[in-house]
Amino acid sequence: MAFIREGMDEKKRACFTLDDQGVLWFRNRLVVPKDMELRKRILDEAHTSMFTMHPGSNKMYQDLKQKFWWTRMKPEIAKYVSECECVKE
Repeated sequence: MAFIREGMDEKKRACFTLDDQGVLWFRNRLVVPKDMELRKRILDEAHTSMFTMHPGSNKMYQDLKQKFWWTRMKPEIAKYVSECECVKE
């Protein structure tokens, strides 16, 4: 948790909590570690689910930010969507 807290102001730092199982949360959102494979799996699921049908980056960000948090999440989602072949067509 210390690596996330470095360089943050006290107010934001207070938003991080560890639950009884050692899971890190930012407010009520699950903190996703800097594991690019895991993040890609989350993005793939959010973008290609039969219920979402390739949403744009703003919609995808709004949906994902309700459950997940990671550093630079919004630009990462925008980059992912811009590289999607279905969106380019």
